[in-house]
Amino acid sequence: MNSFKAVREALHYEIKRQAGILESGQKIIQETLLWDEVSARTVAMRSKEEAHDYRYFPEPDLVPFMIEEKTIAEIQRSIPELPAAKFERFMKDYGLCEYDARIIIQDQDSAHFFEQCAKLYADTKKICNWIIGPVQQELNAHKTGIKTSFLQPAALITLMTKVDDGTLNNLTAKDVLKCVMDSGKHPDEVIHEKGLAQGTDDSTLETLIEEVIQENTKVVTQVKEGKDSAIGFLVGQTMRKTQGKANPKKIGEIIKRRLLNG
Repeated sequence: MNSFKAVREALHYEIKRQAGILESGQKIIQETLLWDEVSARTVAMRSKEEAHDYRYFPEPDLVPFMIEEKTIAEIQRSIPELPAAKFERFMKDYGLCEYDARIIIQDQDSAHFFEQCAKLYADTKKICNWIIGPVQQELNAHKTGIKTSFLQPAALITLMTKVDDGTLNNLTAKDVLKCVMDSGKHPDEVIHEKGLAQGTDDSTLETLIEEVIQENTKVVTQVKEGKDSAIGFLVGQTMRKTQGKANPKKIGEIIKRRLLNG
């Protein structure tokens, strides 16, 4: 073998090959192997009947030593959770897919932040999406890590909850997140200062939606003819009239009720 890469790949291949042999009830044969990089597999060169045929002998300069089980146990207790174990635990305990778990555990502080959030909010997939997406984007912009940022787990969960209950839409929530990570203020404080809470007055929304319907008769015809994507246009026009403060889901529901059910 002429590279560490070849050694690594050969070892991985042999682990799988020998495990398969043992699992099938067969016996491992002592033999000399070579690594074929083209086919990415080991190939038998020759075999020996006994170990002494390979001329094994102790290395005189390496003094043998024994480590007590007690010492091994103490060392194991002092070591923090290793990445492989954390990876498996995050998939098992939090129901994350392999991709999400692998991304989250890459940074120990992010993994800890995620677990603190998971104590406050049940949907771990949503937490993961926020940390991997908008939060990481802001961290990159600030050139900092999550531990040294202004963002706290409870603040992120507050923000996510306000999206769930319709107080904020996703776009506005990301704007609030940016303000929180710029200033260290609580999401509620940012929302109050900037007047970002979505309006939930159905009568006000219906008045604005009626204006949009009157202004876009061709699109309304498309909606009635079954073109669902046209509803998105009407939602966007209504959002403009509310300066982004309305709940797009609620707007869509009112438009459908107004045009398709009435």
